[in-house]
Amino acid sequence: MNPAYLCASTMAHVDEFIDGELGPRECEGVEAHLLVCPRCRAAYQRELDLKNIVRKACACSGVPDELKDRVLARISQLRVDVDGATFESLTFRAAVYRQGPNTAPGGGG
Repeated sequence: MNPAYLCASTMAHVDEFIDGELGPRECEGVEAHLLVCPRCRAAYQRELDLKNIVRKACACSGVPDELKDRVLARISQLRVDVDGATFESLTFRAAVYRQGPNTAPGGGG
């Protein structure tokens, strides 16, 4: 098989490979190519390093307990009836309004 094709095919799936989104057969193909192709292996390592840097930069230390408690309390307040409609049904109506009437269950409107 054409080596340029193998490189292009491997690099087209390198993100999925890094994220563990490929099946076993595809993983074997990518791994086999990376073992014999220093150019693709270097590109793979750069992608892996970049993903790790982004993952570390985007890591969050968690939400303070006080903020969680305030948010949960506010959600509980919103669940009370508003003009005879519960919060959940109002949320559903808003979603249907944004997407259009034909997206409602039962194919309305």
